[in-house]
Amino acid sequence: MFRWTRQRCTPLRLLTIVSILCALCASCSKGRPDRVPVFPVKGKVVVNGQPMNGLRVNFYPVNPSDKAPDHVTAVTRQDGTFSLSTYDPDDGAPAGEYQVTVTLIPGEGRRKKEKPDLLHGRYGNPKTSGLTAKVEEKSNELPPFNLTTQ
Repeated sequence: MFRWTRQRCTPLRLLTIVSILCALCASCSKGRPDRVPVFPVKGKVVVNGQPMNGLRVNFYPVNPSDKAPDHVTAVTRQDGTFSLSTYDPDDGAPAGEYQVTVTLIPGEGRRKKEKPDLLHGRYGNPKTSGLTAKVEEKSNELPPFNLTTQ
């Protein structure tokens, strides 16, 4: 029969437990071998001179690699700013050249009022949007994307 006994937590046992926990945390970290390194990327979208909230910004690599994702994404905030996300929120993007799209996120559900597409799909295709960006192996602050509705 199993009998539970209370054992004292000696410094050696405590060190063993902490070492195991550290090893487990390290195995779950961002430095996973199946992921390419990413670098912080911040930017801003301005439409007709005004920042716009709720735009989806997608970055498509010009020269995609096998391990890199096919695109990186963000959503603009109230002031038009965004931070790119690849694997985790706001973690950034792999270094490289990108074609960029900006689209309006459609309303969700029938009861919510749909936003009109002020951009008319003009910036929705990476090959024809005319928007490009370069992500370097450092923290990146991109120049604003100045869009028009005409």
